[in-house]
Amino acid sequence: MTKSLLSLLKATSRPAKATDLLTKRKERLLKRLDEQRQLAEGMINAEVVVIQKEKWVINSESGVKEMKLIPRKTQKWFFQSNGTWFFEIRIGTARLEIAKNCKAIELNSKEDLIDTINTIVEAIKIGELDKQIESAETAFSKK
Repeated sequence: MTKSLLSLLKATSRPAKATDLLTKRKERLLKRLDEQRQLAEGMINAEVVVIQKEKWVINSESGVKEMKLIPRKTQKWFFQSNGTWFFEIRIGTARLEIAKNCKAIELNSKEDLIDTINTIVEAIKIGELDKQIESAETAFSKK
């Protein structure tokens, strides 16, 4: 008797969709940090980077709704001041407080942006910034 092809696969139940605010904010923050990584890589390599979002639009010829990728305006979370580079972590318009009264990370050079963003991503994944993410007040959470 031959072995079933489906028996070679690992069957599992579908994981529940995250519904708590912290998990949603973390997922969105990780997505935004990936966009910031792309922007930083583009700046370092002197390339133009366009962040795109999906949007449903109605095709003018056929009248059918289609998913299109359109450019999205993305603000950089990194900047230079007096020759020093800084990086901020944002949730909406709110800047996360990394340490007491410190909302920015100082960098030695713009080349350190990628490593800094990767470190922040790892810190978020293991939960080091959960307290700050939970307490972040945005324009939408004040309503």
